Amino acid sequence: MNRIDEKFAELKKKGEIALIAYFTAGFPSAVKTVEIVKKAEKSDCLVLRLVETDGCVSTASLSFTKEMELQEIDLLEWNALGEKRFGTAFELCFKPFEIKTFKVKAR
Repeated sequence: MNRIDEKFAELKKKGEIALIAYFTAGFPSAVKTVEIVKKAEKSDCLVLRLVETDGCVSTASLSFTKEMELQEIDLLEWNALGEKRFGTAFELCFKPFEIKTFKVKAR
C-alpha cells in the first residue's frame, strides 16, 4: 500500500474524505490559470480561483471523479454569485482577463 492509499484508508476510518487535484491549464495557450486552491475560511470546502489570461472570451472545463457541489463566490469568499451546481463536470465561461472564484464541496 502506498502513502496515498494509506491516507485514504485513514480518512475513511474517520468518516472523512480527501481530494487529489490534477490541473491542466494552458493547452494550447495559457488561457485559464489556476491561481488558488485552498480550504475555505468560513466553510468546509475548497476554494478555486481561476483567471483568464489571454484577453479573450473563453471557456474552461472542470472535471472531478465524484459528484461535487460548485458555486461561484465573490473574491472575499463571503457571498454567492450564482446558483449551486452539482455534477462531475462543469463548463465555465470567462470574459477577457476575468477572475472567478468557486467553492467546491464533495457530495
